[in-house]
Amino acid sequence: MIIRNPQSTIRNPPPPPGWADDLRAPGAITGVPWTPPPLPYTNIRELLDDPDTAGTHELRQSLRDIRMANVVGQGTAVILRHLPAVIGAWPAGQPLRVLDFATGSGDIPRAIVQWARRRGIACTVLATDISPAVLAETQRFTRAYPEITLMACDSRDAPFAPSSFDVVTCSLALHHLDAPGAVATLGQMARLARHGFIVNDVERSWPAYLGALALVYGLTRNRLTRHDGPASVRRAFTRTEIRQMAAAAGIGGGRIVQHAFWRIAFVGRRAA
Repeated sequence: MIIRNPQSTIRNPPPPPGWADDLRAPGAITGVPWTPPPLPYTNIRELLDDPDTAGTHELRQSLRDIRMANVVGQGTAVILRHLPAVIGAWPAGQPLRVLDFATGSGDIPRAIVQWARRRGIACTVLATDISPAVLAETQRFTRAYPEITLMACDSRDAPFAPSSFDVVTCSLALHHLDAPGAVATLGQMARLARHGFIVNDVERSWPAYLGALALVYGLTRNRLTRHDGPASVRRAFTRTEIRQMAAAAGIGGGRIVQHAFWRIAFVGRRAA
């Protein structure tokens, strides 16, 4: 079921301090011996941000390519590696409520539900996206998962009360926003999360850009993917920039962890 977003009157008040900064995750890269020259930021619009301009088949293929990138590039694994540290020892019988911003085709919510099922945790995920065209594909891809509900929602101005969800996630989407939009989204994630949040994205760098070029031209002929893959890296944020935007959003603490394939996670866990 797709729920339309009601008119929101909620803005983005700074969340209270108290985010732990001691998170670790298996598979995290703790040090890099050599740092290449920075890749300049380029504000190039991604075609997926205008999904109505693409045909249904082309859009469906592009979302499929993103799912594959989340598997090959370890994006799904990044979320699942950090999730246990964020929720801690989850009480038996207590439902886990997850909000996923900019869900795309819903592969991350599906992975979270599968993870919870294996552990006997009752889990519900509200998967949101700003695009009705994308949500139509999400509905098709998640129809076998009754734990997942869909809603049209702008991550910069989400119409929910504070601490409405246990965990808030956002994968490969922060770079679709400009800096003010990213600040607003980070603030919303911290405001809505009762236990913590996980941001999973690519970091802007020359190796990531060259890797994206090789991946999209080696694996797909899709027009959207061939444009948006390298464009995503060119407009992605560095760890320093994410830290600065988090501070602007009023988030004190949290941890940025580098993973393989130029993936980074910004993780906040509510301090006890």
